[in-house]
Amino acid sequence: DAVAKGKKGVILVDIILKPGEPFGDRTTRVDVDAYFFDVKMDPVSKLRGHGETYVPYASMDGRIQKSIDTALADLDAKIKAQVRVR
Repeated sequence: DAVAKGKKGVILVDIILKPGEPFGDRTTRVDVDAYFFDVKMDPVSKLRGHGETYVPYASMDGRIQKSIDTALADLDAKIKAQVRVR
């Protein structure tokens, strides 16, 4: 679809969520992967943002949004440091 519309590149975003377990590891982890493709739809780069938050015992909040926000901030910082827009 992007090629048909004449786009010069595409970014595919994949969100990987691992919520904290009620018994054992109570850390909620989120990874946000951004895959960059060129005009020929060949993959040229991948960046990952990571966020995690410990969830205390008996908490009613899984702290998923906080982990997502941290992962997006991490990815945003990497994009600003490494991606050049022409």
